Amino acid sequence: MHIDEYQDTNAIQARLAHLLVGPECNVCAVGDIDQTIYGWRGAKIENILSFETQYPGAKVVTLEQNYRSTKAILAAANDLIVNNPNRPEKNLYTGNPDGEPLSLYAAGDGGDEASFVVRKIQSLLQEGLTSSGEVRPARPKDCAVLYRANFQSRAIEEKLLDAGVPYQVLGTRFFDRKEVKDVLSFVRAAIGGSAPDLGRVIDTLPGLGKVTKLKILSGQEATLQGKTRERVASMRALLQKIAAEAAHLPPSMLLRMVITDSGIERSLKEDKFEGGERLENLAELVSLATRYDPYGAPEGLEKFLEAAALASDQDEIKEERDMVRLMTVHAAKGLEFPYVFIIGLEEGLFPYDPPSGGQGGKDEQDKLEEERRLMYVALTRAQKKLYLSFAMMRTVFGSTDIRSPSSFLEECKDHIVAEEPERLGKTIYLD
Repeated sequence: MHIDEYQDTNAIQARLAHLLVGPECNVCAVGDIDQTIYGWRGAKIENILSFETQYPGAKVVTLEQNYRSTKAILAAANDLIVNNPNRPEKNLYTGNPDGEPLSLYAAGDGGDEASFVVRKIQSLLQEGLTSSGEVRPARPKDCAVLYRANFQSRAIEEKLLDAGVPYQVLGTRFFDRKEVKDVLSFVRAAIGGSAPDLGRVIDTLPGLGKVTKLKILSGQEATLQGKTRERVASMRALLQKIAAEAAHLPPSMLLRMVITDSGIERSLKEDKFEGGERLENLAELVSLATRYDPYGAPEGLEKFLEAAALASDQDEIKEERDMVRLMTVHAAKGLEFPYVFIIGLEEGLFPYDPPSGGQGGKDEQDKLEEERRLMYVALTRAQKKLYLSFAMMRTVFGSTDIRSPSSFLEECKDHIVAEEPERLGKTIYLD
């Protein structure tokens, strides 16, 4: 039996494999302990760590030569992952050129970070790319932007759209995400939106099914009875409240009210699987809306909805394949690109919600080690050049927080060169 990606197996899969192999133990497993990044969905690193115990006499072949990345990239990856104690010794090497050091940009805020990424991509598209021995301008498909959480794509998407650089999000683009569309539908339905907006609002409310939806949209709302009639009345009251508040509240405050009063926030908090990630997307939506607060009401809301509609229209997935790729680090596993940007390298974001002070119980330490393996995967996606960035301030749910650089930057600092500051950015010396 041949088992690939053995580090991603869960307890049941490992047990099933053992039963299928039987006493002959005729099994070949391929895996990389340093790429165990799916603990959140049940993968057990113990499966690969205990393989020799599970199958006595197994021969271990360690493959350390890398054919993808430059020496500089691998040196940074090796310095990072050696901080994980729960791994056998392994040190990647390559016959590829030394390559350039990793570049680090300290952005003033998330918008400045996104602007830096897009400016650098535009520069790469004009300059030369040494790939397979030739020198030519880079293509959009040679560049990838990686991030820890999906909400981070929005600022990058906006700047790429503004610059006219083709891109594709692996996953769902920001304004196509369900929770974002739901909240915007509440606002549009309240201020005179179309039937589709009202239909989407109905879909979000418990106790209102397809039959009720059809009656409301076909003008038969008066025929509703009992609890259904009461629920629809509550919906209408909420929409009236939103319409009234839209006349004087700034867009960001209106969105926060909608997220809370609609029950969307409560529902997502109860969703232990992906509710947190969806709430982060809504926090990013509110943060975007703060840009339009200075216009006042209702002009600010009108401009915000226009901008959201324009971005959504341009978010249509194109058949064109020569595009910059935007994706989470998890989605990037197994892929490679000449130029890779890793953004949002801040404590609490990457590593995501780390244990305070690096201390804590076993669960906290395991979590930090998996985040470090995830960073290792991100670093080793790059063939030629790596760009790292973090924001000194980031706005979440309309509130701006001071951020600290990721501890991972310190762990591979010997291979990083700070980018020159641009606009809000400034040079941060890791020493």
